[in-house]
Amino acid sequence: MKIADLGEAALLRVPFSKMRLAGVPRSSGIYVLASYFDSILYVGVSCNLQRRMLSHLNNETKLAHTPLGKAYWFFFKICSAEEFRPYERGWLLQHQLQEGKLPHFNKIEAPC
Repeated sequence: MKIADLGEAALLRVPFSKMRLAGVPRSSGIYVLASYFDSILYVGVSCNLQRRMLSHLNNETKLAHTPLGKAYWFFFKICSAEEFRPYERGWLLQHQLQEGKLPHFNKIEAPC
């Protein structure tokens, strides 16, 4: 599944790199790790997007090659905790319906 399939025009993106960390706000929101060709590898939420991106950058698993490629982009949307949980559930469900499984790095279902 590709980022465009989410139908979310308001997503911002930065390269998934420590050098680009300053381009990610410390705000809450939803985010997606994606390959160079925009294949979704992980969907998540955080109360601090910048800190969460850094934690992924320090995780060898998230830096590894996958069948869809390496994580190359960090897409995000700033929103409140009340807003980001429904987005996360919806995006994970959409991925499951389209691909028959969760994104490569998502291991569990989003909480209800």
